[in-house]
Amino acid sequence: MQYPDSKPVQFKLILLGESGVGKTSLFSRYQAKEFPRNGHSATTVSCHCSRDFPVGARSRPVEVTLWDTANMERLHSLTDNYFREAEGAILVYDVADHMSLHAIPDWRMNCLKISPSAQLFIVGNKIDLQPRQFSMERTTVEHADLMAREFSEIEAIYRVSAKEDLKVEEMFHDIAQRMWEKYESKKLANGDTLTSEVSTIRLGQQGDDRVAPPRGKRRFQCL
Repeated sequence: MQYPDSKPVQFKLILLGESGVGKTSLFSRYQAKEFPRNGHSATTVSCHCSRDFPVGARSRPVEVTLWDTANMERLHSLTDNYFREAEGAILVYDVADHMSLHAIPDWRMNCLKISPSAQLFIVGNKIDLQPRQFSMERTTVEHADLMAREFSEIEAIYRVSAKEDLKVEEMFHDIAQRMWEKYESKKLANGDTLTSEVSTIRLGQQGDDRVAPPRGKRRFQCL
């Protein structure tokens, strides 16, 4: 993470999950929404892409760089560098595949081993599937909710469709907001009260000022 005064705060966000759950599809959606910043194109190098998001009461921009595994998980060849210095991790499972959900705790552990302070977000992908295609879907979703409450690092849980672009952009905006709020809380904890914004506006709720939760108090939300 970088904290320059003249540039947006920068966050590293990584995608994790079993092969076939839709990580690269989510990355492609993220990449497709990239937009020019200060006359330059958003950075897209190999398997990571940077975008700006407006956050807080003043809609200040933060830069979130999303990293994709590029199918390296198939060969169990993800390096420590992929996890290192990640402020956030999206743990993706397939709502039609309960085994992909059962793998989430392992991905959580792998991430926290290298980046113990990372915020984690569980994402159930492929909600566009017809009910007959996943009779276990309801049970899988319920288990995902229970899992999210079991692990204190899980900040929120989302259900999206990368294929149909359902709730994907809203998810990325919400994650950016939450990562920024944690950054602001750290500034307050370090005594930086001059530049820290105490109150924030939740995305999609204009005019609704909300104070960031006190340090040590967990805020979990299912979206």
